[in-house]
Amino acid sequence: MTTTTTPLVEIQADDHLRDRLTRTLDAMPGEYLAAARGAHITIRMLEHGERFGDIDRRFTQFDGKPPGIIGGLYCRDRAIVVLARLEPFILAHELSHVADAALGDGTCWRSQLDDRIARAYRSAKNHGLFISAYAQVNILEYAAEAFRAACGYGPPRPAGRPTDLERLARIDPLLVEAAKDWLGDLRARFPLASTTSP
Repeated sequence: MTTTTTPLVEIQADDHLRDRLTRTLDAMPGEYLAAARGAHITIRMLEHGERFGDIDRRFTQFDGKPPGIIGGLYCRDRAIVVLARLEPFILAHELSHVADAALGDGTCWRSQLDDRIARAYRSAKNHGLFISAYAQVNILEYAAEAFRAACGYGPPRPAGRPTDLERLARIDPLLVEAAKDWLGDLRARFPLASTTSP
């Protein structure tokens, strides 16, 4: 495994994955990258045969889960994003957690403090309308799934099926507006952020 420090984050991965990860990061919203830099985040790819618990024993709860369910994780106190698979939507989801934590008050994450997100989450639960099944887990996962979709990232869809951003705009327009505000707050807090917006 090689460690590379880009202008924004430290990357730990083998050469092939490091290059792919660097290209994937380059395409991410500048606001996310600036938040990751501000939080001194390391992004690490699991090596072949490596498990989440090999990095930190607290992560063993994620070992053995199907990779389609747990593609990555973010640990705020370790300032690390760990990826089991390199998919842009998984990286965007984990960087959404980084941004959510960075915009919080040091104890709670932004999604735990923003009334709009709480209302939207309750409404989604009441109506059973979530952008993904994973968004149902809790408000942190709900926000991360919504904001990665609002930034235009989602799993590949068959031709003719709506993107996650189109679905989010239809089922949860309040969150699309919250995402715009969220990205604006990231731009204000982290001056290296670009002007990318959903």
